[in-house]
Amino acid sequence: MLLVLDVFVVKEHDDKVRVIATIVPNFNMELIIISPHIFKDI
Repeated sequence: MLLVLDVFVVKEHDDKVRVIATIVPNFNMELIIISPHIFKDI
């Protein structure tokens, strides 16, 4: 079972929003890449 320590959103120049989580073994996992339509205003 992985414990999510941090979840943060990074806006990319190609108009995509990357959601990245930092988990216990101390490495980053890409959870999902979606279009900015979901996030109206960040």
